[in-house]
Amino acid sequence: MTPDPAVVAAPNNRVLAEQVYDAIMAGIEEDLLLANIPHLPEKYKNETPEEHESRMERYKDAYRKFDQEFSKLMVQVNDEVHTQKRGAQSKRISREIRRGNQTPITRICILVKIFPFPKSQFLVPNP
Repeated sequence: MTPDPAVVAAPNNRVLAEQVYDAIMAGIEEDLLLANIPHLPEKYKNETPEEHESRMERYKDAYRKFDQEFSKLMVQVNDEVHTQKRGAQSKRISREIRRGNQTPITRICILVKIFPFPKSQFLVPNP
């Protein structure tokens, strides 16, 4: 039996998440890099309450920017996954056509490939 890829990848998910976090945060706020966070109390032990408040606002802004950048990245990853999936499906359909195995699904896929529908036709507006 083939192991579930999600289970196999699970130990690496944390490492990947940390790498993604640091890669994005490095361009936003160096203090908030994972390696730097444990050292912040020592680094800022002599700051005034006003300086502390200012730093907390800076961190809040940094996390907002992080969320925006992370969302952009996830859109790009999602688009790339769909592109790869379409490419794989296209190759499979081409093989089916060469072999003469045109099932109804294959014929529909050929039509969609020849006459692609705009994505907006399949979007259902939220009530």
